[in-house]
Amino acid sequence: MKKTMAKPLGVQPATKGRAPSIRICVPLDLQALYGGRKDFRISLGRGADSAAVKLKSALLRAQYEAEFAQKRAAMLAGRTLTPITAMPTEVAQAIAREVYAAGMAQDDDLRESPEGVQALREVAAVTRSALGIPQRQPIAADGLTAGEAAALAGLNALADGAAATDLARRKTSRVLVAADDAARRLGLDVDWSDDSSQQALRLSLEQHRQAWKDRSARDRGEVVPTPTRQTGVTLPKQHTLRDVLKLWEATNLPGRTLVSKAKSGIALVDECLGKLPLTAYTKPQGATVVAHFLATCKTQKTALDKFNAVKSLLNYAAGKQGWIDYNPWEAHTVIVKKSRKRVDLSPEALTKLFTSPLFQRYELPESTSAGGAAAYWVPLLGLYTGARQSELCQLRIEDLTDHPVLGLSINVLADAGDEDEDSPETTTKGDSGRRRTPIHSDLITLGFADYIRDTKAAGHTRLFPDVKYPEGEPAGTNFTKWFSSYRKAQGVGRRYQDFHAFRHTSRTRLTDAGVEGVISDALLGHTNGQSTGRKVYDHSLATLRGNLEKLKFPELGLVRCYGR
Repeated sequence: MKKTMAKPLGVQPATKGRAPSIRICVPLDLQALYGGRKDFRISLGRGADSAAVKLKSALLRAQYEAEFAQKRAAMLAGRTLTPITAMPTEVAQAIAREVYAAGMAQDDDLRESPEGVQALREVAAVTRSALGIPQRQPIAADGLTAGEAAALAGLNALADGAAATDLARRKTSRVLVAADDAARRLGLDVDWSDDSSQQALRLSLEQHRQAWKDRSARDRGEVVPTPTRQTGVTLPKQHTLRDVLKLWEATNLPGRTLVSKAKSGIALVDECLGKLPLTAYTKPQGATVVAHFLATCKTQKTALDKFNAVKSLLNYAAGKQGWIDYNPWEAHTVIVKKSRKRVDLSPEALTKLFTSPLFQRYELPESTSAGGAAAYWVPLLGLYTGARQSELCQLRIEDLTDHPVLGLSINVLADAGDEDEDSPETTTKGDSGRRRTPIHSDLITLGFADYIRDTKAAGHTRLFPDVKYPEGEPAGTNFTKWFSSYRKAQGVGRRYQDFHAFRHTSRTRLTDAGVEGVISDALLGHTNGQSTGRKVYDHSLATLRGNLEKLKFPELGLVRCYGR
């Protein structure tokens, strides 16, 4: 052991323009723990006399000898360290407590161990010699002599003052070595360059200062116990986005489409930042993730949906589970540039869609994807209400209300967002996603009220019982595929002439008829990022019905064929 200890060199005398200093060599077997450093050169201050220089150098020697002994003991333990990057608060606190305990244990060594007492004895001898005080032989096992206690008090006072200054300056580099030693004793390999580790250094600096303060208190005869040294720490579970997704699926029962987008979003986050725990996410990283989503996804809308899914998981982790204090990416979003690509359906296109045997003679298609009667009524409802196909395909009988004065109306539950309105997809089954829309008199003329009565009489609870869709998918999944084939077969095959075009066409016709924009919003369910309920219920059903009747499609020329 002695051979591995490099003995400190003596005091380097003062030279012109330079104060006296001491060079303390780092033992060869410990140099790796100091980043390869071979020695410390420490200034002993200007203007000090010879006795003071010798005293301070002896005190520093004793301090570093004790530190080297502690490091060697920890190194020889041969423990396997657990790497840690995103440091939880509990771990930072444990490291700081260990820094304090190590400082107090070092004080015990100086007061009680043979090596520590001998170092203090040498310091005391230097002091007595400088002051001309005769040396006395200490009594065995009788603690420190007055001179040794005074030497230790002097060391503690100097170190306490330096620690107080370091704390005032928030100079965390002073405790980096001590904090790393504490972490290693606890079995941790800390990446001190990570931002999350700065909390541990700040707390450690406070405990470093407290240790020297309490060591000085011992010199005044106060009782300050040394805490029990810890040899390990239990790391809290590092929850990830995937952990949140599992719990979210189990409790919220989201649709398969939303789950798919969440999984894809998580994969993109991991691809961008690596597989980090939730506590490792920071606010600035949000901009990096957004940029990665935009660069990776085919469209801005896809990037928005996936990023919103990730944000929903973070909100759930913070608000429902408390795994993080807040959503660090709440302020970030994906900006979708509005491109007016969708066009209204021309009178010619509408004529092609509604002059087939399906709408002229009620000849329902054989394809199961068409959903039976849904093939006839859902396109007409889409045109006269602006509702989306999934909103219509999922309707129940109880969603229809027939008022003796206000007539037939439909309670539409929002099922999917509108990319032109920058609103994300949702499957929220709450009142905030509902809107009450009157049924146009043209649909009543075509027999819609009778269809509702017949479907109810047949014992069905759903308005379109033949609509089939995969479990967890939007109700219009299969219907959308059928309608896409149908419109192309009718010669309406241009891009953006899909079911959603009914919504735009209705809005244009209402505007042309002089209906105010806010009324159109209420009728068609346009939210523009605001509460649907706030827009809908500001207007009575009578007002909505009066304005809806201004919606006209004379080019269709439809006559009743249901029930014939």
